[in-house]
Amino acid sequence: MAKWINVEILKRLALRFRLRDTPETELPLKLSQLVVLTAQVDDLLQSANVSSITLDLTGAGIVTFFTVPGGKRWRLLAIRRDQTTGTTAIDIYQGAGKFYRLGSWGTPGEQFLLGKDFILEESWYIAMSGTSNAGDGARGIYIWYIEEDSF
Repeated sequence: MAKWINVEILKRLALRFRLRDTPETELPLKLSQLVVLTAQVDDLLQSANVSSITLDLTGAGIVTFFTVPGGKRWRLLAIRRDQTTGTTAIDIYQGAGKFYRLGSWGTPGEQFLLGKDFILEESWYIAMSGTSNAGDGARGIYIWYIEEDSF
């Protein structure tokens, strides 16, 4: 049977964990000579993305900026919105009438660092309410997210 060894990794592990053929002092516990390396396969199948879009907020109603595609899941890491003349806020919609508001209703631009556990499922969308103000003809949302397949 063939043995697969990556000598560089073994050398680094030996230094990091102070592995030796014989212990420096007598220890009641023994370390197995087998080291099993693991990898998070899901991390290998994810892709990091940055995206932005500028839309017209001068009307009334909901303006959708981003929608999670079918068969995908997003882990929203950060989101920022431009300052507006009229009041609005960033809303994350799960469906009609079901939403989570990020920040507060107002005019200042806002930015949120969310971390990997802020998950958006397929067909969820990111929106802002129209301001009904002529000064908000071109306002943007900027996002940083990780996309993965949804099963």
